[in-house]
Amino acid sequence: MKLKKKIVLLALVSVLLSTTVIVRSISPIASYPAEAELLMEVDLPVHNIDSGKNFSTIQGAINDNETLNGHTIVVDAGSYYEHVVVNKSLSLIGENKYNTVIDGNSTGNVIEVTSNNVNFTGFTIQHGDNGIYVGDGIFLSFCNIYGNIVRNNTNGIYLTGSSSNNNVSYNIITNNRHGIVLSYSGKNTLLGNNATNNRYNFEVKGFTFSHLNNYLDTSNTVDGKPIYYLIDVNNAIFGAESNAGTVFLINCQNITVKDLTLTKNGAGVFLWNTTNSKIENVTVTRSHYGVFLGDSCNNTLSANTVANCTYGISLEASFWQSNNNTIIGNNVISNSRGIDLDTSNNNIITDNIVTDNSNGIYLWDSSNNILFGNIVSSSKYGIELWAYGSYGNILSGNVVSLSGVDGIVLNGANNNTLSGNIVSSNGQYGITLMADNNIIYGNILINNSGSYWSSGIYFGWTRNNIISSNAIKNNSRGIFLYGEGDNNQIFHNNFINNTHQVVSSEEHSNIWDNGYPSGGNYWSDYTGVDANMDGIGDSSYEIDSMNIDHYPLMGAFSDFSVTLEEETHHVTTVCNSTISAFEFDQVNRIIRFNVTGEEDIGFCRVCIPHDLMEPPYIVTVDGLAPLYANYTLYDNGIHTWIYFTYLHSEHEVAIIPEFPTWTSMLLIFTVLTVAIVIYKRRLLKTPIP
Repeated sequence: MKLKKKIVLLALVSVLLSTTVIVRSISPIASYPAEAELLMEVDLPVHNIDSGKNFSTIQGAINDNETLNGHTIVVDAGSYYEHVVVNKSLSLIGENKYNTVIDGNSTGNVIEVTSNNVNFTGFTIQHGDNGIYVGDGIFLSFCNIYGNIVRNNTNGIYLTGSSSNNNVSYNIITNNRHGIVLSYSGKNTLLGNNATNNRYNFEVKGFTFSHLNNYLDTSNTVDGKPIYYLIDVNNAIFGAESNAGTVFLINCQNITVKDLTLTKNGAGVFLWNTTNSKIENVTVTRSHYGVFLGDSCNNTLSANTVANCTYGISLEASFWQSNNNTIIGNNVISNSRGIDLDTSNNNIITDNIVTDNSNGIYLWDSSNNILFGNIVSSSKYGIELWAYGSYGNILSGNVVSLSGVDGIVLNGANNNTLSGNIVSSNGQYGITLMADNNIIYGNILINNSGSYWSSGIYFGWTRNNIISSNAIKNNSRGIFLYGEGDNNQIFHNNFINNTHQVVSSEEHSNIWDNGYPSGGNYWSDYTGVDANMDGIGDSSYEIDSMNIDHYPLMGAFSDFSVTLEEETHHVTTVCNSTISAFEFDQVNRIIRFNVTGEEDIGFCRVCIPHDLMEPPYIVTVDGLAPLYANYTLYDNGIHTWIYFTYLHSEHEVAIIPEFPTWTSMLLIFTVLTVAIVIYKRRLLKTPIP
């Protein structure tokens, strides 16, 4: 259909005058010349109103030598199968946004703008990866885009350059991969846009305020819900009554976002340079970021559910860091990365359930964070620490299981502490250690046996780590030493029923014991004897010529923490019994625990710090003396080691400090004195017969 020139111009004037869009560059109507009446007789569908020439394609009209900056091109209704590059400062106006269609045929960018001062209105743009894309690069500014419908896949409207001061208003953007994208582009005004049924309806990219300083009000919607884009707002609550579709907080303080369901956006909740705010009980699905914190500190994310996103919960830095945030009690499910920290420090990540992600919890260049009590399961990788900037982190009390590859990974991440974690049933390695100077203490590494190579701990090119007091049980390989590495200290661990206790390459030379009397490791396949009854084998456990445990333990090693007067002490045992119900009676300074076993003779070797209980000690087994006791096995002035035996079944053991001789004599003297006094008083009261 051809345009009826006067009717079309009157309609365009009516629409543009009625809109509330603030056009900061040029008005597309003001440049229409009176000579445009001549176009009524023209058959070609694309018209340059200023030059009076007509074209069969939009790109042909743009490329024409007589088309100059400031010209207006009017396009008749119809379908145009082309890729349009707008490289001049033009106004492109479609006859009707519902049926003036530019179709990219599912390839490339449908509309690509590389110039400044562009107005683009009244089209349906279909088969686009990005529906409306504003940003990237340095060339475009002062563009106006309004009144368009954008549909389907590949790239729709793509604006290259570091663009700003754009008007994108009153559009319907539907069925694209990306609906509206503001990429590193600020000072844009968006009003009355409806993005619906796109894979990602609305997305903003940027690392500075100049990238993020846009004006959007709640007349913009995503799948029928309003966009909340807040700048410099303090002390506000946005709950279920807001019906928000996505929430952006820029330069905000003390904001609470809660009880919302958000889906299909660049971010469900986006924080930049925002502090002291709370995200509570929000469900975000199918978005690029579930919850994003950029350069944002002292915020709390709690009881949220984030599922099927690229990044579930992400803390990132541009110029500053996202520090001192608390992520607690969230469900993070089926994302590419569950919880992601990039250059973010001093955060607390606790009591989260992180399951079925490609990467469960991922730290890059992030230090001094605490990961405590999280359950991480069924991910490709459970918890990962990468890069030299990931130091000083504490991973404690986490349960990491059923990872497709590795449970916990330290790659280049030095000087971290892993303690009290349960790492089980992972496909390849329980802990992958490719870093130096870490402490791995008191963890349970069990059933990591998915393949022949599976190991409780994998060492690769690593030095000066301390591996102590871990239970390494039922793995294909207890420890796998590969590549160059030396001076790792590996002692007081329990190697129990691994198919191969240790597999070592000749490049590794490590320390496998803590000397005498502290001892080495317990090996369930050790065949040596303990003739001198000190709890340490009389012969070495040899892994290879460069890796030898000189003091293998005759029973499993246990470490019990005791708090006395706000100080923590450690009582350690080597025992061939199962120890349970360990306790310390602070009033009477007595250690108690139960022992259970099936062998004929049970033994315990106990190391007691003097600050907890001064020697000498006595031991009772069910209130009786043990079969054998050596109370002076060893004393280094700080600790005392004792050794005792008993017949196996189930017993209660008590270790009691023995009174010194002078104390005993004083007690006896006091008791005798009291007894004599009482006796004399009774004599005085007795009558003489």
